[in-house]
Amino acid sequence: MGAGPARVLHSIMFPTIFALSLKHLGPHTKLGSSLLVMSIIGGAVFPAIMGYISDMSSIRLAFWVPFLCHLYVLYFAARGYRPALDLPKEPAMRGIPVGN
Repeated sequence: MGAGPARVLHSIMFPTIFALSLKHLGPHTKLGSSLLVMSIIGGAVFPAIMGYISDMSSIRLAFWVPFLCHLYVLYFAARGYRPALDLPKEPAMRGIPVGN
């Protein structure tokens, strides 16, 4: 089986995270998208952290770095992203009846 299925899943991960993260941001979409694009630097930082841990201890311990990153992605998929519910309009939220 190998790494083939994992590669397929990784190929769709960033576009999916990007789209779900920006959904419902409204006027903050530009800021959110720029922060999300800047977060790609993690692809350069985390391998360096993994290499440092590997040099200081063992490669076995260093593999906890990507494992923790994947756990966070799993959290985002399962609980971190919550689609907006159809909430009542603002006056009804304050207890003021709306309509007729």
